[in-house]
Amino acid sequence: MKYRALIFALAAVMACSCNFNNSDPILYRASMMGFLQEDGSLKGDDGRTYVFTNLESGVSWKGAERLMAIFDVTAELVAGERYSARILAYDFPLYKPVSFAETPEAADALGNDPVYYEDGWYSGGCLNMINTFLHGNPDITHTVSLLVESLPTSSDTLAVSLKHDAKGDSGESAFTFYSSFPISEYLPEGKSTVLTIKWLWDDEVHTVSKTIKK
Repeated sequence: MKYRALIFALAAVMACSCNFNNSDPILYRASMMGFLQEDGSLKGDDGRTYVFTNLESGVSWKGAERLMAIFDVTAELVAGERYSARILAYDFPLYKPVSFAETPEAADALGNDPVYYEDGWYSGGCLNMINTFLHGNPDITHTVSLLVESLPTSSDTLAVSLKHDAKGDSGESAFTFYSSFPISEYLPEGKSTVLTIKWLWDDEVHTVSKTIKK
C-alpha cells in the first residue's frame, strides 16, 4: 500500500544519485512537512524557514498551505532560522480541519468506506499520515476526513477516526497520499497525550495508538 510513497522515496534516491557528482556542497538533506509562506519559502515543521533556489519558472503553489518536501539544504542565511535549499521532490498533502459529529448519523455522513493508515506522526501542530484508498473511476472525487470521537478532557486520550466517502466508487486501483490534520488545539499544553487512530480496512476496524506531546 505504499505506491505513491515509494515513488516519492524513489525520487529522493534518484536525486541523491544525481547529486553524487555535483560539486555544490550541502549541509544536510531533509524530508519534512511544513507550511508554505507567501514568498514561496517553506516554514518547516522543525521551526526553520527554507528558501528554495531551484524552482522552475511558472511553478505555482497558489492555494496550497501544506507541503511535503525532500530537499538539500545548501547554506545558512540566518543562523538557526533561515536556509537556502534545493528542492528535490514535493507533494501536496490533504490538509483540512478535523470534524466533529454529535450523532451516529452525522458520523456516517462522513463515509464508511475503507481507508488505510500506512504511517503517521505529529509535527507542525498536525497529525500527518500516509493513507490509501481504492478507486475505479479517477474522475470521481473521494473525500477523507478525520473525525474526533473524544477529547483528552477527563482522560489522557485523544481518539480520532479516519472517515472515507468513496461517493459510490469502487475498484482495485490504489491511491496513496499524504494527509495533514491540525489537532494542536485539542491537546493539553506540556502534557503527554495518547492519540488513538481508528480506520476501516478489509472489513475490519484497526486501531493504532501513539503518545505525543504538544
